[in-house]
Amino acid sequence: MEHKVINQGKKITCHISFAKVKNINLRIKADGMIYISVNPKVPIANIDDFIVSKWDWILKTQDKLRSRQNIAFINDRIYFLGKLYHIDYKVGHKRILINDNLTIYHPDLNDKEGINKSVSEYLAKRLEQLVNELRPKLDKIMDDYHHPYPQIAYRRMTSRWGSCMVKKNKITLNSYLIHYPKECIYYVLLHEYLHFVVANHSKRFYDLMSYHLKDHKRYKQILDSFSVNSSL
Repeated sequence: MEHKVINQGKKITCHISFAKVKNINLRIKADGMIYISVNPKVPIANIDDFIVSKWDWILKTQDKLRSRQNIAFINDRIYFLGKLYHIDYKVGHKRILINDNLTIYHPDLNDKEGINKSVSEYLAKRLEQLVNELRPKLDKIMDDYHHPYPQIAYRRMTSRWGSCMVKKNKITLNSYLIHYPKECIYYVLLHEYLHFVVANHSKRFYDLMSYHLKDHKRYKQILDSFSVNSSL
C-alpha cells in the first residue's frame, strides 16, 4: 500500500508490503522510490517512527540518486568516464561511437526505449571492458595474499559504489561508475579488493588504501560529491 509520512515540513511517500519478517526493512530503489516490508502486526505508528529515525539518510540517499541519474543524461549530453559528451542521434544500424561527440545510431529515432536500452548495454559493456583492463594490477594484490581472484558483477546500486561478499569471493560494482573518471573506478575496485585482506574499515584497511593509492581520498570525494571533473 502507498503511505505518506510528513516530518520537518517535508513529505515522504513509500510503498509498504506486509510479510512474515522480524524487522522493518527499508529499500530505496534506483528511481528514489522507498519500499518497506514489515510484519502485519507492526502498528503504522511504529513504521512512521522508523521512517522518521531514518529521515536524513533517506533524503540524502534520494538526492544522491537524482544526482547519479542527472549525470547520465543531461538534455542531449552524457557523462562518460568523467567527460561530458554531446549526443548525436542518427538513423542507422544499432551502434554507438565516441569521438568528439557520442553518436547513437538507431533504426528508429522515435524508439526512446530501444535507444535507452542500447545505451545501457553499451555502457555496461564498456565498464566491464575497463574493469578487465584494471584487474591485473589488483589481482596481483590477491596473489600477494594467496587469495583467489574474485568474481565481479554489475548492477545499479542505491547507496554504495561497490560491495564485497568475502565468503562468496564476489565484488559487485555500481553500474553508474561508468559516468565517472577511470581513476574513481579503480579506487572503488581497490577498496573492494582490499576487503578480502581486511574485512572492516579499520586503520589497517585505510593504511593499505594509502599504500596502494595515495590520492584515494580525492577520488572518494569526487564520488561522494557527484562532481565529475574530466581534468583528473
